[in-house]
Amino acid sequence: MAVFLTVLKIIGIVLLCILGLLLLLLLLILFWPFFYRLEASKKEDIRAKAKVSWLLHLIVVEVLWQSGLNLRLKLFGLPVYDHKRRKAKAAAKETAKEEKAGKKAESKKKKENSESTQNIDDIENTEADTAELVETNSESGSSEDTVTEAFEENSAEENAENAEADEDNAFEEHSEEKSEKPGKRKKKIHKGIDGFNEWLEKQWDRLWDFLDRAPEKLADWLEYLPDKAEELIETIEYYDRLLNSDGTEWVIEYVKKHGGAMLFHILPYRTDGTLDYYDDDPGNVAKIYEYQVFALPILDRICGKHGHFDILALQDEKKVELTLCTKGRIFVICLVWHAACLLLNKKVRTFLKRLRRREE
Repeated sequence: MAVFLTVLKIIGIVLLCILGLLLLLLLLILFWPFFYRLEASKKEDIRAKAKVSWLLHLIVVEVLWQSGLNLRLKLFGLPVYDHKRRKAKAAAKETAKEEKAGKKAESKKKKENSESTQNIDDIENTEADTAELVETNSESGSSEDTVTEAFEENSAEENAENAEADEDNAFEEHSEEKSEKPGKRKKKIHKGIDGFNEWLEKQWDRLWDFLDRAPEKLADWLEYLPDKAEELIETIEYYDRLLNSDGTEWVIEYVKKHGGAMLFHILPYRTDGTLDYYDDDPGNVAKIYEYQVFALPILDRICGKHGHFDILALQDEKKVELTLCTKGRIFVICLVWHAACLLLNKKVRTFLKRLRRREE
């Protein structure tokens, strides 16, 4: 019994430790900010880098663009995943497989060549044997003459038969080609004309059916038009009543407040950058400075308190150079809080329900 209680005690302690770690991780995710950094530059080539880090760079995710897209993941400062390296390893494996296949093919060729050399040696040996036999037969005299004459007669007869067969086959193939070619052309031409006629007949039937049903469709549409107009008027009146009803203005202001807070929280707190514009036309250079005057308030708001964005326009060969660096942080608890305020508010929920009812 005591052993069973100690086992239960150990299991309970382990479960409590796991729950405590999960709770600590959840609190860290909610209250520890996620930092992001965006860098971009354009001179000769476009380069960009997006980086998201969390918990003192314990987890780092990077997205790079430089002559191709790359994704990297780091844990505790150690690279865990690299998309380009993974592709390079896969390509190296494929090349190794191809090299192995090439080596196997070369070995097969060598074996075949060795076998062919052996066959040649065997043929030479047989020729040597035949030569010896011929020499022995030459000693006998008359037997050699009879054998050679019979062999020459048989070869001449076989050559004549083969030549006659080749001439007969060539004549039959030529006659078949002559008989087939004009027939095929006639069939193709005949089929093309018939298909075109069938297509014209189908199109004519469709056009005739459309013209036949056009008055009925027009009458149905004219009958349906007043109902459609009434529905449109009803929807306009419904949304007018909804927007002018009590509490709608408060809902709109409430959504603006929390939605704007979420957006403002996501925006970067500092942005630094430079824009160098070169143009041959001095009028365009002057226009850039005019635009800069109008854009200064917006740039100051985007760059934040400590950021700055400089615009320089010069008269030179036409080109544009840009450097940009922006930083920001996101607290998950803020996003969760504002989203919960929007979704759990009764007035906002009733307003959304009324919109859904009309849509349905």
